[in-house]
Formats: sequence, C-alpha cells, structure tokens
Amino acid sequence: MNPDFERDGYLVVKNFIPRDSADMLCSLTLKAVADGVAKPGQGIGGEHPLTWNINSFSAFDPLLTLLTPKMNEILDLDLVPTYYYQRTYLKGGAMSHHTDRPSCQRSITMNLGYSHQWPIYIVNRETGKYTEFQAEPGDALLYMGCSQEHYRDPFEGDWYSQIFLHWVEREGEIGPPHTGHMCKDYHWDNGGSPADYRKYYGDSWKKILHQKGIMERKQSVANYSMDEHQAGKNYK
Repeated sequence: MNPDFERDGYLVVKNFIPRDSADMLCSLTLKAVADGVAKPGQGIGGEHPLTWNINSFSAFDPLLTLLTPKMNEILDLDLVPTYYYQRTYLKGGAMSHHTDRPSCQRSITMNLGYSHQWPIYIVNRETGKYTEFQAEPGDALLYMGCSQEHYRDPFEGDWYSQIFLHWVEREGEIGPPHTGHMCKDYHWDNGGSPADYRKYYGDSWKKILHQKGIMERKQSVANYSMDEHQAGKNYK
C-alpha cells in the first residue's frame, strides 16, 4: 500500500483526470438534471434535500473500470470496483459527519465543476485531526471511506458537482468498523460485473441488432459501391 495513504488515510491527487474530461462530465451532470435523469435528494442515506443525485447513468458507467488501473498504481493495491454516485450540491446543501459502508473501503471524491469553491474535511489517520481539501475540476481525494470520517459545511455558492467512486481490495477483510466483512462479498457491490453485462447483451445480440428490418435492406446494400473510384458516392 502507498505509505502516505496508509499513514494519513487519504491522498490528494491533483489532475487525477484531465480538465477537459472533468468539464465534459460536469456538462453531462447538468444535462442529466435538465433531462430528468438526476433525482432530488431525499434527506436520508446521505442525500441532502438540496442536491441532485445520479446513481445510474450510461455516460458514467465505464469510469470505475477505466480508473481502476490508475488507482491500483497510485495506491499499490489490487482493487475491484463496487459502485459510483454523482451528486450536485445547491446553495445550503451540506454533507454530515460520517464514514461509509463496506463497499467504500477505498474511495475517490472528485470535483467535476463548480460555481464557487467548497472544502471537504477529512480526519487524518495519524494525527486524528481534520484536514481541509479544496479541489479544482479533475482533482481527486483518494481516501479510506470506511474509517476516515469526513464532512462538508453548508454550501454558500450556487452549485458544486462531485462524483464518488468506490472500490474494495480483491482479497482480505474490509477492516474496522466493518470487521468480519470480507472484501470478496462486495465486489461490484453485489451486482453484475462487466463480464456479466457483456454476456447478457452478447447472448441477445440478434434480438438487439436485427431490428427495424435492417437485414432486409437488399437494395441499399446493392447500391453501396466498393469501387474506389465510385466510393465517394456512398458519402454524399
């Protein structure tokens, strides 16, 4: 394990993803609210009422697997994804003092964009004192979600877009305060792995792909020229 991460219980990584990527993801979070995909916070389970929340969005689905190699390299661990969650806070929104459930053994909170800066506070494992972290879009706080208490005071700006990404180690125990919980029981948050989804949709390929008479378009196929001198006509 990365010695700084092991000592402090967290690690700050500037530009964890490129700024352009953060800007695109931020735009998608705002679009998700506009399109009715995001849901207002329910005031329970960590959802402040003055927030918009996304827990399933196809644009975000690949992030965990794409970022796992980087997490493994930085933390010197062998991690398996569990789940992600995106939240946009509004003025007056907050995040109460808490630690996370077993699926959040190794976590990221990453800023995607904001109207105003807003710090997060996390307990340092060595000193037992809170440390403040201010993020720019694309910056990430890697942390031990189950053991290091963290919070945010009420937000005084207009909006703040954040994404949370969670993993567990491949083997072993989650550890305090979830002693006795085994990591393997939380792989993919007890849901389907990418291989499971690939098999499900792959097994249904014909039903999915052979729709709307696409395989009956014989005349269109005949008109598609393979001659290099005529091929330009395909694109007019």
